[in-house]
Amino acid sequence: MENHHGQNDRKEAHQIVVVMVPLPAQGHLNQLLHLSRHISSYGIPVHYVGTTTHSRQAKLRIHGWDPLAATNIHFHEFPTPSFLSPPPNPNVSFPSHILPLFYASLRLREPVGTLLRSLSTTTTRVVVIHDSVMASVVQDVPSIPNAESYSFVSISAFAISSFHRETGSPIPIEPEILKEAPSIESCVTSEQEIVTSLVVENAVKKLMASTEGDEIRKRAADLGGSIRQSVEDGGVTRMELDSFITHITR
Repeated sequence: MENHHGQNDRKEAHQIVVVMVPLPAQGHLNQLLHLSRHISSYGIPVHYVGTTTHSRQAKLRIHGWDPLAATNIHFHEFPTPSFLSPPPNPNVSFPSHILPLFYASLRLREPVGTLLRSLSTTTTRVVVIHDSVMASVVQDVPSIPNAESYSFVSISAFAISSFHRETGSPIPIEPEILKEAPSIESCVTSEQEIVTSLVVENAVKKLMASTEGDEIRKRAADLGGSIRQSVEDGGVTRMELDSFITHITR
């Protein structure tokens, strides 16, 4: 892996390790695996933990790089706890059929705790980054003197707000933010309504051959450019990552 910003390597790599604890769902596994790559590029060993099945899925489904070629990322695969696997329920928006898997994953506390204690005896600091839903799995961190944990929120603020709204406890949103939010009028159908081919055709025509479509494509291009700039040297995302690395290696 290439090493970014050597000045941030204030301690030898063996003096600090990072342990990633993702939620066993593809979108969550994928995000923390990409984060593992970025952190390892600073010369910091990263230990990615999970069940055997989901760790393998994360490695096989990743795009753009080969996790097996990353010598600074170490995978720890624990047996998958048994759990029921009910069929999906089309009448609810949340994929409730995967909840048994989430509950089973909470039983990873013991093997993860054993790994953390083992790492703590050979390093100066153990930094745990866990999915916000997996807090109970890493609840033993406070009992390890040289370990500290950080919660990683893997879903967007929009998704969180939508979830709270559906459960009857909406999060207050400033009127100024709502003014800037894009309108989804005519972009989605009513609950459980079947989308016909004509609806799809009309939507595509609207995007491809209209002034509104031109504006949408321009905003998308501008957004893409801003995102690419943010991860480059001097970009806001790169600066925030640099700041985090400085914080955990201080």
